Amino acid sequence: MERTITLRPFVETDLPTYLRWRNDPDVTKYRARSQLSVDDARVWFEQIGNDRRYGIELNGRLVGYGVIERVDTTNMKCEVGVIIGEKDVWGKGLCRIAARELTRIAIQELGLQRLGSGIS
Repeated sequence: MERTITLRPFVETDLPTYLRWRNDPDVTKYRARSQLSVDDARVWFEQIGNDRRYGIELNGRLVGYGVIERVDTTNMKCEVGVIIGEKDVWGKGLCRIAARELTRIAIQELGLQRLGSGIS
């Protein structure tokens, strides 16, 4: 089966799925942050600032979330992060593919030169 992986803008209707992932202990096992409430997620969504948030789709299905955040154009740096929230697609290389595309966007489209790893 051919797989088509796309990054598209993260939209408000993605919040319930994102909230499910963020509150799943398996998905957030290595994160320091605690669970989010619906109100916390809405505030987070409304405070985009310079961040670029992306929904990661596999064959048209939202399976993850990617971000280019903490963009600092003065120092030409940012952080790039990926969460693959749908467990049935874990281990299929989607994180690597999404991280590569986010890195490309940060370097080629935003002109940044230093990338760290992180996600909020």
